[in-house]
Amino acid sequence: MATLCTLAVWCDDLLLLHIMGIELDVTGLKKQYPEKFYIVTANHQSWNDILILQHLFNRRAPVLKFLVKREVIYLPLVGLICWAYGYPFLRRYAVKGRKGEGEQRHRDLAVLEKAFDRFMRYPGTVINFVEGTRFTPAKARRQKSPYKYLLKPKAGGLTTMLGLLGDRVGGVIDVTIVYDGEDPTFCL
Repeated sequence: MATLCTLAVWCDDLLLLHIMGIELDVTGLKKQYPEKFYIVTANHQSWNDILILQHLFNRRAPVLKFLVKREVIYLPLVGLICWAYGYPFLRRYAVKGRKGEGEQRHRDLAVLEKAFDRFMRYPGTVINFVEGTRFTPAKARRQKSPYKYLLKPKAGGLTTMLGLLGDRVGGVIDVTIVYDGEDPTFCL
């Protein structure tokens, strides 16, 4: 599985770095992270964030694993890839005000527990977008975010992961992605 992931990231790197011509300026990242289980926290502005995180941690840390919202399964190719990699699809019932939030929240927790049991068979790196969604100026205004380019972070997902994984976590790696210029997009 790790070899397949490494090959897939190499293909993504061709798109990101060579076809799209994105240049990365990276500071503070260690050369290697030992074979443990890590959680990476990051802000989320674009689908490009996923490609960038894959590039940054490929062959540097154990294989990246994502928690994805249920709607992603319906995206052509992307949903199939997430399903094939065994990423858990969450309905995010924890969002306040959703009908039946109390009992439904337990479904997401059960999905996470099952996924982490699977993840823990081999060292891995789980990505947690702490804002819970991609940044847009409209979302920031609605939320009254005190930040210029970030939404207010949500601690629930990270707290849940740390609670489920406990002392099996080798560390939490904080990543901030900043784009120079216009909003990032897949469009060439």
